[in-house]
Amino acid sequence: MQLVAYCPPQPPPEIWEAVFTWLPREAVRSCLSVSRVFRDLATRILFRNVTIFFGAWEAVEVKEYTCDPDPDAMDTLEDKMSAMSAAILHRISRDPAFAIIVHSLDVRAYKRGGERGAFELGEFGVVECHSSYVDGFIHCHETPPGSLVEAIHSLSNLRSFVWHGTWPNPTPEIVEVLISRCTMLQHFSAP
Repeated sequence: MQLVAYCPPQPPPEIWEAVFTWLPREAVRSCLSVSRVFRDLATRILFRNVTIFFGAWEAVEVKEYTCDPDPDAMDTLEDKMSAMSAAILHRISRDPAFAIIVHSLDVRAYKRGGERGAFELGEFGVVECHSSYVDGFIHCHETPPGSLVEAIHSLSNLRSFVWHGTWPNPTPEIVEVLISRCTMLQHFSAP
């Protein structure tokens, strides 16, 4: 007698995706490491709505409610938020399969000043240099850091763009790219 393993039929991905939308965000995050199918489904749920931070609202708002906020703590918070945002912008710019998932982009612009971490708009910032050895020569290729303008170029499925806060303000270049590249855009809000 030969034993045959029975595998019950699995629900289609559309059903799993509907189930994921009802789960708490932390539970969906944990699904990223279950299997390839669950990772793909969880990614679509988690990154459908993306928030980008220029600074941290706590660094701006805390001044109104406390006597003297710790500037080092506020710098650390802004750096952390900026690093997360830069990573997401870079992924959107470099990964078309990821960019197509994003339907909504919220920008939280609460910088305390323009001198720290201004790379996000794509007009300022440090340029990374990557060298390669080709034909006996070392070539240096300048790659700008992940910027909002660069990422918007990749967001063909973007349906909503909302800008919260007033520093920095959206540049005319951002608006032009939204108009020219985001043909599915249905909702736009900015100061």
